Amino acid sequence: MTALFFALSLFSAVPARAASAVAGSVVSSKEWKVRRGEQKEEEFIGDVRYRSGATIFNADWALFKHASQSWRAKGRVKVEHLLESGDDLVAHGDEAVYDQVSQKGTMTAKKDVTFDRTPRDEETDHGRADRVEWSGKDQIAAIGSVRLWGTRMLTWSDRADFANDERTLKLTGNRPVLVKLAGFDPTSSDWVGALQGDTITSYETPRRLTADGRARGWLDFTKKKDSSGGKQ
Repeated sequence: MTALFFALSLFSAVPARAASAVAGSVVSSKEWKVRRGEQKEEEFIGDVRYRSGATIFNADWALFKHASQSWRAKGRVKVEHLLESGDDLVAHGDEAVYDQVSQKGTMTAKKDVTFDRTPRDEETDHGRADRVEWSGKDQIAAIGSVRLWGTRMLTWSDRADFANDERTLKLTGNRPVLVKLAGFDPTSSDWVGALQGDTITSYETPRRLTADGRARGWLDFTKKKDSSGGKQ
């Protein structure tokens, strides 16, 4: 995120529905408070919406501290980001913090942080975890009681690391499990199976799965007949 406004008065509260644009970013809210001085802050209250490039951020409340170049948001927090690959990422939580200098952030929730990933021309994958952390635009981690599910696979793990630049998903912690469903690789003979290990990694280019550390599981390459009597 980018610093949005410079203070206009010592303490001001103005309707902010007249969205402002600074350095390619646009922010709007029902109320906007600006505090000047050494600890300059900007507070946005009610229906906060921020947009910068491929990122859209919504919350009930947000605070930007100029000294530390940091954000804090609370209440129905939603972050959506469109990756260069065409994948659309959406996360929902109750609170989030973000450091513009390190480009690191964290999202938490009273119950679970929920998130969706919709690859281009494919079905949406869903997930939930105790919290989500990110570093830059390519490194995202779901941490604590992580569950992922979709049409291609199901997983259970303590941690899931997504490397968007490398197109990998790495599962670790407490012997993660991955169940591969039909349709994981439409370019080859279909198969189903389940894997468990100390570490499980899913690669998208080319599509493959690996399990390391006391790995075990099962694979089924049986081709099933379709309704016409042919082979799938």
